Amino acid sequence: MSPKINAPRWLVRAVEERARGFLERGRLVFLSGPRFFGKSALLGRLGVSVAPVSLRDPARLYELGGAELASVGEAVRHAARRGSSERPVVLHVTDGQAMSPFESGEDGARARGEVLGQLLGAFDEPEVRAHVRLVVTSHIPFVELGSEAYWAMRLPECTIGDLSAEGTRAFGRLWGVDFAHGELEALRDRVGGHPYLTKLLFAAVEQGSSLERAICTSSDDDGPLAPFFRAAWEWLQEPELLRAAKEAVELEQRPANRATFALEVGGIVRPGSPPVPYGAVADWIGRLR
Repeated sequence: MSPKINAPRWLVRAVEERARGFLERGRLVFLSGPRFFGKSALLGRLGVSVAPVSLRDPARLYELGGAELASVGEAVRHAARRGSSERPVVLHVTDGQAMSPFESGEDGARARGEVLGQLLGAFDEPEVRAHVRLVVTSHIPFVELGSEAYWAMRLPECTIGDLSAEGTRAFGRLWGVDFAHGELEALRDRVGGHPYLTKLLFAAVEQGSSLERAICTSSDDDGPLAPFFRAAWEWLQEPELLRAAKEAVELEQRPANRATFALEVGGIVRPGSPPVPYGAVADWIGRLR
C-alpha cells in the first residue's frame, strides 16, 4: 500500500481558498500535485464529490452530460442545460498527465489533448460557464503551449531530499523556521515544494523557452505552481539571504542543486507575495547554474 502524503497546511489552505473562489465564479480549476498529495481530500472540502472521469478513457467523457452524445462539447452543453447558476453541475476530469507524450505517446497525447480541447472550448459559451464547474487534476504540472494545446509534462523529481538534514535545517534557520521533531523529515521525504518544479525550470531555461510557455497558469499568476515562483521572486529581493543560501548549498558541495535549494525550500514559506516576473527568475537561475 502506498503511503499517504500530506501537503503543508499553509499550502492546502492557500490552494483551497483560491480554488473555492474559482469555482464560485465559474472559473476552471487545474489542480496539480504529486500522488497522494491530498488533491481528493481538498476537492471534497470544496464540495467536488462527483466520481472523476479519466482522460485515459476518452469514451466515458462523451457521457459527461448524462447521455451518450457525439462529442465532449455536446456532453458539456447537455450538462449545462441540466444545471443552473444556483445549482451548477460539477465535472471532475482526472489523469491530466495522460496528455503528456511521455505518458501516452505522441498519438495518444494528441488525441487526449483534443478531447480536453473540446471540453475547454465549451466553456467559451456563457451558459456553460454559468451552469457548469470544471476541475481537471494531474499528478504532474500542467503545461500550455499556444492558446489551444493543453498537455502535461513528466519531469524527473528533484527535491530538497537531495540535501543533507543539516543543510536543510540550517536553511530553515535563515528563514526563521525551527523545524519541530519530525517536521524536517516530513518536509524532505514527502513534499519539499513541488517535486517537479526545479527540473521544469532548468528544462525551460536550457531549451531557451520562456517560463510563461513552460508553466500553465489558470489565470494570470494563479496557476498551481504560482506560490513557488512567488517565493523565488522574493529571493531576488533579499540578496543577503540569497547569498547565505548559496553559501549553504556550496558547503553541501552540490552546486548543481543551487536552484533546487533556493526554490524548493524557499517555496514552503511566505506565500502570497507579489506576482512573479518570470524572465527575472529565469535570469536568476542562469546566474546560479
